[in-house]
Amino acid sequence: QYEGIFGGFLATPIAPDYFIAAKHVGMSVGQTLVYSGNTYVTDAFVDSPNSDLRVWHVTTPFSTYAPLYTGTNVIGSDFVVIGRGNERGADILLGGNLVGWAWNTTGANLERWGTNTVTSRVDLGAQYGMTLYATFDHGAGATEAMLSVGDSSGAVFIKDPADSTWKLAGINSFVDGPFALDASGTGVFNAALFDARGYYAKD
Repeated sequence: QYEGIFGGFLATPIAPDYFIAAKHVGMSVGQTLVYSGNTYVTDAFVDSPNSDLRVWHVTTPFSTYAPLYTGTNVIGSDFVVIGRGNERGADILLGGNLVGWAWNTTGANLERWGTNTVTSRVDLGAQYGMTLYATFDHGAGATEAMLSVGDSSGAVFIKDPADSTWKLAGINSFVDGPFALDASGTGVFNAALFDARGYYAKD
């Protein structure tokens, strides 16, 4: 209930007059957020230093907005992730064994959710800073999810153990890949792989 449509992506209200989105999805002042059946006009934004976060101001207040997760010990925390990424595409096989799925670039980019677990925190340097990282694991359950193009700017919610409330803990930004068939970069493809052995990560 805390997700709004911002262009082709999602964004999340976090205060009466503010919502948060991924910086790299762009957008410009004057564009609108459609949230809970209402349209809100942006008139300013501020970028968070050393991260991929951008906070937008709207001209009329939201009636509801997401509570923020302020806990610091998130490693091992289960989360719900929401996005508008590609649907699952063709099976990826290596040696006849299923290792993941390609991105379906013809999908409708419908809003959807999945689950995962925070595996670690990864320092992406001065431009993007410390981020939460999750792996895509085989046999982890029917709702195990990984990001694809289009999921950027969607929200990650973690249940706060203090009050059992789901709170905003992150914004989708990056995903592993693309991958290649050899070290020279042959056959580059994007996919959600639960076993990337035998493939090469392409910069």
